[in-house]
Amino acid sequence: MKVNPKLPITVDVDITDEQGIIDAARSLGTTPTDIKKTIDFSHEVFGLAEERDLSKGQLVTALMSVISMLVREAGDTQEQQDMCMRLFEGMWASVGLEGPPSLLLRPSDEQVH
Repeated sequence: MKVNPKLPITVDVDITDEQGIIDAARSLGTTPTDIKKTIDFSHEVFGLAEERDLSKGQLVTALMSVISMLVREAGDTQEQQDMCMRLFEGMWASVGLEGPPSLLLRPSDEQVH
């Protein structure tokens, strides 16, 4: 699935909401089929975690490990920072937190010693 770097990289759509899937695909520059495959895969991850009797904390740790590997492969430092911010902003929006994340949470261009 191609993702517009200006948008969050999370997909929060009910798999039975055909119009929602079409709208999400259009806004992300991808196809409804790719959106459905992505959502189906996320359901499979939950099912597998349940089969393996993982706690929520263990599942979060496992997913963070995967995400960390993908971010490291995202390119140079700037691309990694951008991806981390899109992940954070996407999570913020997906859980329904009000307003934008605090600017204090954004990475600074200045190095901290």
